[in-house]
Amino acid sequence: MSKTVKDSALLMNVIAGKDDTAIDPRQPDKIKVPDYVAELSKRSIKGVRIAVVKEGFGAAGSMPAVDAAVKKAAKFLGGLGAIVKEVSIPMHSRAVPIWNSIAIEGGVDSFYHGHTAYQHKGYYNPRLISAMSRAIQSNGGDFSATAKMGTLVAHYMREKYHGVFYARAQNMTRVLTAAYDQVLKDYDLLLMPTTPQTAHKAIPSVEDDRKAYVAQALNMVSNTCAFDLSGHPSISVPCRDVKGMPVGLMLTGRQFDDATVLRVANTYMTTK
Repeated sequence: MSKTVKDSALLMNVIAGKDDTAIDPRQPDKIKVPDYVAELSKRSIKGVRIAVVKEGFGAAGSMPAVDAAVKKAAKFLGGLGAIVKEVSIPMHSRAVPIWNSIAIEGGVDSFYHGHTAYQHKGYYNPRLISAMSRAIQSNGGDFSATAKMGTLVAHYMREKYHGVFYARAQNMTRVLTAAYDQVLKDYDLLLMPTTPQTAHKAIPSVEDDRKAYVAQALNMVSNTCAFDLSGHPSISVPCRDVKGMPVGLMLTGRQFDDATVLRVANTYMTTK
């Protein structure tokens, strides 16, 4: 989304808070929105409590070099005065199947409706709704192999189970969110790799190995997908001093505490 943490803070200054035009009614009106750029001037992170999530490391398909680089970053933050400790959040390991149920079935249903749910109080784009609702039938052959698989699975789940598993997954999101909130009562941030691997050097041809092609599209979400569901503010910044392919450090904070997330990330990236 941005080249620097400061640019992300500038973006937050523009988009955070209640939309007075009511085009986007999802923003709460009782949340205090700080000047995120000004918050970056508070460079000291002494006493900031950081939880290194045990289940965020060693995932299937993870690279030991990635885990090592992120743990080195955690140690660096500790050297700047942060209180860094490992914690266990067993529910984190269940985030992927919960996300799959919601993202696949819910995502395709959203596609049919032009990404606007019925009874939504915000802005509707009739042309977009019309075009997207026809696209699966008229241009489905243009989808990637991953999108085709998702569309077929979503259709099957809707036809056979009528949204039951989607509903169960949405309810489980509350349990997942509560697990993070429980830890964030005692800690200011959660820390883990953004993705369990470095960036891919190459993507296999879908014609040569369809299974590997789809796997590489979906094997990166084991940590990030949880916060797509819970809404906790997260940031990914490059790990310092990593040679070769980039490694992402992800910091996640309490609901609406984007300022702390941005401040610690900025201090990490700008401290020599």
